[in-house]
Amino acid sequence: AGVYKYYRIQGVSGTIWSGGYSNEIYFETNNFNASLYPKDNCSVDTDGDGTYNHLDTDSDGDSCIDTIEAGTSNDGTTTDANNNGLLDQYEDGTTGTINYTSTYSSYAINDAINACADTDGDGLNDVFDLDDDNDGILDTVEDTCTTNNGSQVSFNGSGTYDVAASTDSGLIIDIKGLDNSFNLNINGTDLVQVQVQFDQGSYSSPSNQSLVKFKSDNFAYGQNGIPTVWGINGNTGNPTLRLEINALGKVSLFGKRSDNGELEEMYIQNNDPQFADFSLNTAGNNTIIISQINFGPTNINGEYYSYTINCSGTDVDNDGLLNSLDLDSDGDGIPDNIEAQTTAGYTVPGSTIDNTTGINTTYGSGLTPIDTDADGTPDYLDTDSDNAQDNDTTEAGVTLSGADADNDGLDDGIDTDDNDFGPVNAGITNVLNTYPNTTALNDASLEDVQWRVDCPFGKISTEQYVISATGNHS
Repeated sequence: AGVYKYYRIQGVSGTIWSGGYSNEIYFETNNFNASLYPKDNCSVDTDGDGTYNHLDTDSDGDSCIDTIEAGTSNDGTTTDANNNGLLDQYEDGTTGTINYTSTYSSYAINDAINACADTDGDGLNDVFDLDDDNDGILDTVEDTCTTNNGSQVSFNGSGTYDVAASTDSGLIIDIKGLDNSFNLNINGTDLVQVQVQFDQGSYSSPSNQSLVKFKSDNFAYGQNGIPTVWGINGNTGNPTLRLEINALGKVSLFGKRSDNGELEEMYIQNNDPQFADFSLNTAGNNTIIISQINFGPTNINGEYYSYTINCSGTDVDNDGLLNSLDLDSDGDGIPDNIEAQTTAGYTVPGSTIDNTTGINTTYGSGLTPIDTDADGTPDYLDTDSDNAQDNDTTEAGVTLSGADADNDGLDDGIDTDDNDFGPVNAGITNVLNTYPNTTALNDASLEDVQWRVDCPFGKISTEQYVISATGNHS
């Protein structure tokens, strides 16, 4: 009131006055379409194509529609029960809020990121794929990435807690002590149906619990010599369990087998209720409700905090492909998938890809690249892996063509398919027999490929590398 002296009312019907005074006036806004009357801050045209973003199905002009880049999909239905302009397939009930975790700001208005890209063709787009080129080495290893953690907040026992998140941030809950199960609810969604159970003996009742096991050997706590979960002590930075929820709401669980052990990936056994996907609130607090069913002694304590991962691409061989999209990151003619593994322990990639992480299931949670000469540069980035002063290309007996027709990082001279991405191992199944080696020495302890052996008499020990580098023979 104070801004305008007169107001004009249009579109009214019936009698609204009596004796010169209005009885009652109300405004019906059900049919109002705000998109037809954009405010200044809605008049944004990111790609400069003449269509405002709110009317443009591809706001950044990268050929990937906003629906996908925002983190949802179109099921073809066009119903809008409450007629508010937000289709029912995208709306959380009738509240006017979306029912998915939006990545619109990150991808849909950033033409540097095409969320439709699927470099390795595994069915999981690169922005959601933890191994974009499917070589077994995680993108966070191949690229330069830093993790920034928010402030840690302690919790002790069941209760309701709040944590703020931001765009592209995830949530970590570190459990330092547990006896012996828990569930949690984030923003109205339960982690599992009943409880995440860590004790085989308490698993049968009540029903529909979710028993977790270590992914590496399929054993649970209290089995095969593994201590009970309540017998393991965790601390800040080295918790007993870590529950990680990434920016897309996907859940991962890690646990350790001893007080000083390392965190290992865990999973819910088949046929049990699996982890739900969460929708994190990036514009305010996320409400976490931690709960436990009493199975005798019961406790839970730890810390929770948000985190962001920031990555900058690296292209070691300067071929125009980031390492995370390059099957031969150092350009020496030996695939990363082979150089990341030991010769004797080489495992051929299988045909099954985890549809959540994009990692080949043969490699679990990803390969840890080896560094033969211990010079701080892993073999897949080192053109002289054995520090013998001869480059790996020469020692591997490889002739490079200088061409890469399918743009996968594998030189056409070694690529067995120049039309399609991969294969990630260039079709090699036996590393020792493929490259020049030292098998003629007839001593298995000395056998290896020449590009991992710094003398013709077989491989040498780490101790000998140190002697060679320092001159210290003591």
